[in-house]
Order: sequence, then structure tokens, then C-alpha cells
Amino acid sequence: MLPWLNIGFYHFFFGRILPDTVLGFVHPTNELVTVVDGLMEVSVSGQTALLEPGDEIFIPKGGVHDVINRSSGMSRWLYGYD
Repeated sequence: MLPWLNIGFYHFFFGRILPDTVLGFVHPTNELVTVVDGLMEVSVSGQTALLEPGDEIFIPKGGVHDVINRSSGMSRWLYGYD
């Protein structure tokens, strides 16, 4: 995991998503997400990545993003904003 504080990110939370889909997130700040458990499909501005525990993804401010839990159970991740 990147040293988040050293790159200007703060606010560390756990997110959880049951087998479900969340579409159309947009934030006014940059977001950094690190998968902790599970398998997540994340699309950012039309580009899709399949993320496993330890993978990180940067979501630029204003980037429309979708999250789909591809695990059979719950996925968990850390996320923060700059």
C-alpha cells in the first residue's frame, strides 16, 4: 500500500459491499482505493480493472466510477480523499 499521508491523502475508511453493484459515483476530489478483501471490478471513466487484495486504484476528481463486487461474499476496501 502506498504511504497515503506522504502523497496528500487523508480520511481512511472501510467500505463494504455485499454481492451488489454501485454505479455512477462522482466526487469533487481525487480518491484512492485499496482492496482489503474480496474481488472488485472498478470502472473509471470507461476503463475497467479487476482488483484483488492489495491492489490500489486512483480515481481522479470528477471521474465517474462504478464498483461491482465479483466475490461470492463481502468485499472490503480502504478509501481516502485528498
